[in-house]
Amino acid sequence: MRVGITSTIPLEIVLAAGHTLVDLNNVFMASPSPAALVEAAERSGFPRTSCGWIKGIYGALKELRPVDAVVAVTGGDCSNTHALAETLVLDGMAIIPFSYPAERSRELLEAEMERFASAFGVTLRMAEEARRSIEPLRRKLDELDRLLAAGVLPAADYHLLALSASDLASDPASYERELDSALRAARRARPRRDGLPVALLGVPPIITDLFDLLEDASLRVVFDEIPRQFAMTWREGDIVEQYLAYTYPYGMSGRMMDIRRECALRGVKAVVHYTQSFCFRGIEDVVLRRLVGLPVLTVEGDAPAAGDERLRLRVESFAEVVAGG
Repeated sequence: MRVGITSTIPLEIVLAAGHTLVDLNNVFMASPSPAALVEAAERSGFPRTSCGWIKGIYGALKELRPVDAVVAVTGGDCSNTHALAETLVLDGMAIIPFSYPAERSRELLEAEMERFASAFGVTLRMAEEARRSIEPLRRKLDELDRLLAAGVLPAADYHLLALSASDLASDPASYERELDSALRAARRARPRRDGLPVALLGVPPIITDLFDLLEDASLRVVFDEIPRQFAMTWREGDIVEQYLAYTYPYGMSGRMMDIRRECALRGVKAVVHYTQSFCFRGIEDVVLRRLVGLPVLTVEGDAPAAGDERLRLRVESFAEVVAGG
C-alpha cells in the first residue's frame, strides 16, 4: 500500500509494516504544474485565503491520486490538517491520524506511537528494527548537513535532499544512491568562503527560486532548520527519544534552543524566516524576533511561483544592511 503523509511522522512504523511512504508535499511541488493543483483545490471549494500547501496537497490527491491512504498529522503541525482530513474522508480516502502530544512528554509520545503502530499491525520493537536499517541514511544526511555548514554543498541541493528524508523519496535504496552521489560531488568541491552566512528558518518555502535570490544577494545558507529536522540526524537512545528530540511540533519557543545552538556553531550572522500566507506559524515570527538575537528578514509566500522584484529588493537591502552593520 502507498501511504501518503501530510508532515513528518514516525516513518519507521510504516516501513516496518511493509508499506511505501509518499510525502504529499513533495508530490505537490514536484508535479509539472504545482499552481494547477492549487487551482484544482480552489475549484473544489477551498478558499483563496487558505494555505497554499494544504490546497496543493488536496489538489495532488484529487488530480494525481498518488496514494491509497493518508496519515494526517493532526497535532504538532498545520491546524488546517483537521479540515483537510475531514474533506478527504468525504472524498472516500482512508485517513489514519497521528498526533504529536501538546506536552513534550516521553510517556505521552510513546503511547501515541504505540497506538499508531497498532493501526498498521506492527509494534514499536519492529519499528526499532526498521530504524536501525535506515541509520546509514541518517549518517549520510548528517555529513551533508556538515558539508552545507562548511560551504561545500549548495544550499538548494541540501534542501531538496533533506526534505526527501520525510519519506526517503518513497524508495530507500534509490534515495541512498542519490545521497551517495551528492556526497561524492561535495567531497570534491572547494569550500566557499564568500557571502554572509545565514540561517533559513520556518516551513519549507513555496517560493521556487528563494535560494537563487539569497545567493544573488550574497547570503549563503549554512543552516536550513526544518529540512535538518526532517532528516533527524541526531543520535538518540531509541525510536521514541528520536521523535521526542524532533522540535518542529513544539512551536518557536520549543525550537529555539536548537536554533540558537546551531546558529552559534555555524557562525550565522542573520536569519531569513520563511512564513506561509494564511498559516498560524506566521505569528511565531514575533517570538523568533524576541528570542533569536540576530537580524531577521521575514519572507512570506503564498502560491508556488518565483519571487517578484519587490522580494528581490528586500533581500538585497537586508543583505546590505547586515553586511554594513
